[in-house]
Amino acid sequence: MIKPVIRKFASITAAIYMAFTSIPAWAATQTDPSMIDYDQSVMEARENYIKTIGEAVLSYSSDFIDISALKLRANSDDLPNFQSAVQANYPELFFWRSTRYYSSGSYITRIQPVYSVDKDSAMSMLSEFYNEADKYLELVNDSMSNLEIALVLHDAIVNDVAYELPSVADKETYSFMIEKIGYCDLYSKVYAYLLSQCGIRSEIVFSDTMNHEWLKTELIPGRYFNIDITWDDPTPNVNGRVLHTYFGLGDTALKSDNKHKDYDSIYPDDTYFDNSGIKDLDTAIVELNGKLYAIYAGSGTRDRQLVELDIVLGQNSGKLERTSVSRLDNMVWSAGSQGYWMGIYTGLFKHGSKLYYNTPDSICWFDPATSESGVLVKPSKPSGKSIYGCYIDNGKVYAVYKSSPNDSGTPTYTAVYDLGDEPYTPPAHEHSYTSKPTWNWSEDMSSATAVFKCTGCSETQSAEANVTSSVNSNGDLQYTASVYFGGKTYIDTKTVKLYSLNIPEALDIVSSDRPAVNGKYTAGTKITLKYRKEFTVTKLIMTNLLNYKTDNKNGTLTFTIGGDVVVSECEYYVSTTYISGVSITLGSQIGLNVYFKPAKMITENGYNGYIVFSGSSGDTKIPLSDITPDENGRYKATYYMSAKDINENVKISFGYGNSTTTNFSLMNDTPFVKSFEYSPTDYLNTLSKSSDKKLAALAESVKIYGNNAKAFFDDGTPDKTVTGLKASDVKNFAPSVTAGKTTVYYGQSLLLRSNTALRLYFKGSIDNCKVTDSKGKSVTFVTGTASGMNYVEIPDITADNLENKFTVSLADGGKETLSPMTYVYETLLHYENDSSKAQLCSTVRALYNYSKAVQNYLS
Repeated sequence: MIKPVIRKFASITAAIYMAFTSIPAWAATQTDPSMIDYDQSVMEARENYIKTIGEAVLSYSSDFIDISALKLRANSDDLPNFQSAVQANYPELFFWRSTRYYSSGSYITRIQPVYSVDKDSAMSMLSEFYNEADKYLELVNDSMSNLEIALVLHDAIVNDVAYELPSVADKETYSFMIEKIGYCDLYSKVYAYLLSQCGIRSEIVFSDTMNHEWLKTELIPGRYFNIDITWDDPTPNVNGRVLHTYFGLGDTALKSDNKHKDYDSIYPDDTYFDNSGIKDLDTAIVELNGKLYAIYAGSGTRDRQLVELDIVLGQNSGKLERTSVSRLDNMVWSAGSQGYWMGIYTGLFKHGSKLYYNTPDSICWFDPATSESGVLVKPSKPSGKSIYGCYIDNGKVYAVYKSSPNDSGTPTYTAVYDLGDEPYTPPAHEHSYTSKPTWNWSEDMSSATAVFKCTGCSETQSAEANVTSSVNSNGDLQYTASVYFGGKTYIDTKTVKLYSLNIPEALDIVSSDRPAVNGKYTAGTKITLKYRKEFTVTKLIMTNLLNYKTDNKNGTLTFTIGGDVVVSECEYYVSTTYISGVSITLGSQIGLNVYFKPAKMITENGYNGYIVFSGSSGDTKIPLSDITPDENGRYKATYYMSAKDINENVKISFGYGNSTTTNFSLMNDTPFVKSFEYSPTDYLNTLSKSSDKKLAALAESVKIYGNNAKAFFDDGTPDKTVTGLKASDVKNFAPSVTAGKTTVYYGQSLLLRSNTALRLYFKGSIDNCKVTDSKGKSVTFVTGTASGMNYVEIPDITADNLENKFTVSLADGGKETLSPMTYVYETLLHYENDSSKAQLCSTVRALYNYSKAVQNYLS
């Protein structure tokens, strides 16, 4: 929740602040853009322009700025991304709303800033921003280390600011600084700005997958560490409670929560502070006279101590050591009856030479220089409430009253003492609110507010609700708003009827003016459908359509949903062949699969439709009559190829008759083509980005295997050489050989064509031989002659059976037991130290890794 007292006094503190404080070590001024790193793809070679434009906007310039050298493309995201980069480097540019631009050809030549407020208002707001920043900068000084400054500023921000989502909070750093509300983008920018004012560099790190931002900060000169200040701020806001869970972590430690992921940083992983003990503190850290202090939970459940902190920087790691300064009494918050709340619910701030904190009923002080302590004031508390936090604003001490630490809806912020004057007396009237609030819902049901009215006066309190949506048992959309206020939870619900829209495959949904929920729509939703060009529709009857309108020129239907839309009759056929998808096969053979629906014409008798594949493994023509479609009329054709050729494009086309090529479509609204090229690697690149880590690893292993096989067979250089695996690591695949009476075993080879096959070579007769697997079951095999020797070949060995052992039993008593991995073992045994065979060794290692990845995926 927003803190009412902070909001109320924000406008006057800027004017009188300097009367109550000494001159800070730093005074807030415009950002030095070199101190804040942002998206390098945007910033590289553009830093001079970022500074030029940032300073122009700060001065509220309306002049046109020549940026033709930047080569920003019109009608793309280039300009918004560039503006975001400037605003990340200049967090105080909250009044820059958008940009007017002029282009020549494909590129933007000039830009002109557009502002959200007039110049006088912008300069006044900017002055407020700088004045409020000075209050934070006054908490630190230039005798402190980077780490100490970062800790104190981190804790001051978390103490002051309440997290609110973008739909609730104003999306500006001004609102964050003045009204003390915001979300991750604002936390990161303002924190980076304050650090930059102290000469500390930061990088704004962002993850599109998480929709989240945080910082990497130079806590030690030349070394950078993750600080997620947003996730260190408890939600709902708890005054005095500051987490340090995500302060100073390296990348590995940060990602160990399984939530931080998919981000890039220009700075390397640094584990120096991973086990520093900083995260053990969950109260604010305050600097006083060159020392750091915090309140800490001791060994006992009710033991609370004021501790002095000492940061020890060792050779390999940093550590935060605690020394007890004073034991604090009466630091237990009652939960009623004999219970009490676990945790520490006190603020900690400095004024003059003393530290101040709160107990459940008092504001207390401690002087570190003399070890003297006392009670500053024991104010008259509202009925049923205790003090849960305290802070100072313009010399006045405020107590935060709540009924419990979880009472986020009704905190009362009351001035209880003026450190420069007589004690402040709280107002005698205690508000009592109605038991049932008035609910105000937004039109789209995305937000709701509960308004509580005092029964003794006209004062009201508004609480923003947490709104969730779900589909009830009737299949309707139900919105539930919940608010915690005065120790109770209040709930209001709204139900919206949903209607289904089931259409045949010959139609596509082009647009809707309201989003679908589980594939259903609210009544009154305007829908536009379009006939797919691949189909010819001869009959279509639909019911429950309102305001029905057709556009024959564009082939669209537009209507308003008036109930469950039912297609009572529909007749259509495929008039143009179209490809609906591709995949790859990773069984005994590697193959490119194409899924398609052929035009009715080329499947009819007499037209002899076919699909043609052309690639490194030759041309393959497959008659459509040889393919059995699935229940939905979809065909699947496969082109088999060797592992070394998976990076090669395969040309796909369709035809009929003897040699007539026909047009086809890749997907709806894609221009019709005569041919289409695709490679297995294109598909594997998609799988490599899968959230299924095992599948992604399998895809990577196949690419590396294929790349190395190509380098070996074509005498080239692979993108990635595979090292590490030695013969001793796979010695369990060594062959077991029993000599026969007449036939001599000479060795084996592995055939790495589109399928994997194992060959065993012999001199002598192999008549009446047998092949069994590890379970003694007979295995299909073929025999032949090559290089003057007879061979036994075990074909079509699937990828998950590359480690399985096979036994060849000869009529003369000879017996050989080995697996495809035996070839890997013997290759490494003979050549792992032979540089001339380095690529062969890399290829068999890649094959081994591929086998392991398959097993891991199937497990």
